Amino acid sequence: MLSQEDVNKLKSKILLVCLSVIVVFGFSLAGCVQEEPTETPTVAPTETPEKVYEVVVASMRDYTGPMGLVSVPQYKGVDQYLRHMEETDPIPGVRIVQLWEDTGYDAARYLAAYKRFGEQNPVIVMDGSSTARTVMAELNRRDKMPAYSHGTGYLYGFFPKDVAENGPSYTFYNKSISADYFAATAIYFMDRWKAAGYTEKPKAMFITWNVPLGIGPVELGTLWAEEYGFEMLPSQLYSTGTTELVSQLMKAQELGANFICLCSHGGDVAMLLRDSARLGVERGIGPGKMQFGFVHALYDALPLAGEACEGALIGAHASWANYDVPGVKLARELQTRYGQPMEDLSYLLGTEQGITIWTAVKRAAEKYGPANVTKEASFDILTTSGEIDMMGLCPNVSYGPNDRRPYKVIPMYEIQDGVPVNVGTIDFPWLTPVWEETGLTGWRPSE
Repeated sequence: MLSQEDVNKLKSKILLVCLSVIVVFGFSLAGCVQEEPTETPTVAPTETPEKVYEVVVASMRDYTGPMGLVSVPQYKGVDQYLRHMEETDPIPGVRIVQLWEDTGYDAARYLAAYKRFGEQNPVIVMDGSSTARTVMAELNRRDKMPAYSHGTGYLYGFFPKDVAENGPSYTFYNKSISADYFAATAIYFMDRWKAAGYTEKPKAMFITWNVPLGIGPVELGTLWAEEYGFEMLPSQLYSTGTTELVSQLMKAQELGANFICLCSHGGDVAMLLRDSARLGVERGIGPGKMQFGFVHALYDALPLAGEACEGALIGAHASWANYDVPGVKLARELQTRYGQPMEDLSYLLGTEQGITIWTAVKRAAEKYGPANVTKEASFDILTTSGEIDMMGLCPNVSYGPNDRRPYKVIPMYEIQDGVPVNVGTIDFPWLTPVWEETGLTGWRPSE
């Protein structure tokens, strides 16, 4: 049993322990009150990258063969414009992937390339020749595959037959039919002929390449020109590989031709003009003189024929001499940025193609969504979405359910002191063959 003294000592120890606990707890509590609570850092949510869908555009490029002079600069224009847009203003959710093959201006190679392209589900295919259109146009219509081309010598791409059974054309051209360009230059010539006081009919002749490109304007253009007031002389055709056109020009002199039209590439244009200079053909307006007008490629002939080009006419798109045209400024900038500059009309045509392709894909992505840019969406956009701003390179482009001509006016250029000079704009009559089935407006021959 504890004594009173032991009890008192125990009480003192218990009291001391309690006081120690209270002090420690108090300091701990004071410490807790004084410290600010630590906030848990907020972690920003990670953004999910936007899914990018690849959209395939395929092209048949005639880098080799007689159209190489056109195709090489043309597709530089296409490629450099698309690269520029991809780098500076990409389409949200879409990346254009280009597939291409060198088809060498050969029908069998067009067919083989198109078959291979089909395995990649392109939304648009491109080509650059009337020969390609003769091979591909009906296949494109069958497959409902939009095709973008400047092979305008193939009339059935503009005016297909059996529309009720087989549907509209799926060929979209970057310029009007060759016969329209002939008509535009012929109208300009006739205005000057009459202004000079001549009342007799001027005599006109085609000296042209015997391929779909060259003969494209002949049949319809001849019918229109005879009604317009020309005496049309027999056409003088030449084959691929021809190295001089002296015999054709001598026939023109013999028959008294006043206006000569050729539809071909720049090499053939230069050949005709050089040979006319060698023969001493007098240029100008009037009996005993010849005026030369070209459907395409006069610009390409300038560095090849030099002074022999003087006075020649072309119904054409913008020239490199149009320094104030936004599209020409951009083309010059792109050439400096991406490669060696070249003053070549075909490069500007390629830029136009690039603008049209990019705009069609962008509008399709906006309307249907990036995941749904298909060949069907492309066709819908091209036929319904209205004008495409061509930055002054050519008149703004638009198509309709059946219209495949992109515009209704043609700027006219004349070579003056070695430079293409814009001498006016021709409202051409939209030559239309008798077989056209959908009621498109335009001049039609009497049946």
